[in-house]
Amino acid sequence: MLLFAVAVLCLDLRIVNSLKCYECTISDGPACEHVLTSGNISSTNCELSVFNVDFTQSRGGENIRCLKTIERNQTHTFYTRRCAFKSEGNICDTKTYKDTELLECHLCQTDLCNSGTMLSVPVIVILILFIFSL
Repeated sequence: MLLFAVAVLCLDLRIVNSLKCYECTISDGPACEHVLTSGNISSTNCELSVFNVDFTQSRGGENIRCLKTIERNQTHTFYTRRCAFKSEGNICDTKTYKDTELLECHLCQTDLCNSGTMLSVPVIVILILFIFSL
């Protein structure tokens, strides 16, 4: 059980304070919908992101999150993945704007967590360690 507790504590240690997120918009075409299978979408260091207008807000990892949104208008569905900053407010509270409906909105704070997969590797590692510690 001690091994399990130590492993859980070690999993959350961060060596670097910068968060990496996938970054794509409608201009990337359908590849933005399927990040993991397309292989055409790059990740970015959020400290250097083109979306980062106010650099003072992003210093200190707690102000940076990864964002994934799915929006729809009358004719198209749009996927966006990018860095999000505290100065933007709560992006996911916005339901519609300019005849566009927000279908999904996810914010997360681990590297490349805006890929769309729901179960991350650290959770799997925790479960395996827990089972073997019994």
